[in-house]
Amino acid sequence: MRLLPHLECEIRSDRSAEEIHRILESVTDSRKITFSTDAEFAGEIEPFAFQIVPTLRYQYYRNSFLPVIRGNVKEWENGTIVDIKMRMNLLVCVFLSVWFGMLFLFSLIGILVIITGGVEESTIFLFSFGMIMLGQLLVRRAFGGPAKKAARRLEELLG
Repeated sequence: MRLLPHLECEIRSDRSAEEIHRILESVTDSRKITFSTDAEFAGEIEPFAFQIVPTLRYQYYRNSFLPVIRGNVKEWENGTIVDIKMRMNLLVCVFLSVWFGMLFLFSLIGILVIITGGVEESTIFLFSFGMIMLGQLLVRRAFGGPAKKAARRLEELLG
């Protein structure tokens, strides 16, 4: 199990790379600020690659765990193959790695305290196990829902 969630998928399409480029451009806004856009995605579209993020059109809150979608378009015998990799923003990944790392360290200290016989003082250290579980649940729900929704929408558009 990976510490941070990600999603990878492949879309096979009968369309040409130029058609895929046009479709993605039609649903993507190139502006960095995406609070007031009608586009489904925001980011950069190149002829054989793209990096986009789902917009918050239907959400009334800011989600720092939104997937950053990187895709490569490859020519295939009868069409194209679009390889898609979804991960969280790099700064969010760094923050969560440090946060989870500190919680794991704190948990190990709690285990060592229990092993050495200090059971009374260990409850605060064991609290970090619950924080790890809660953090994983939060991150996986906040990333997984929009990532699966974006994957389904890209499949509809490009498939």
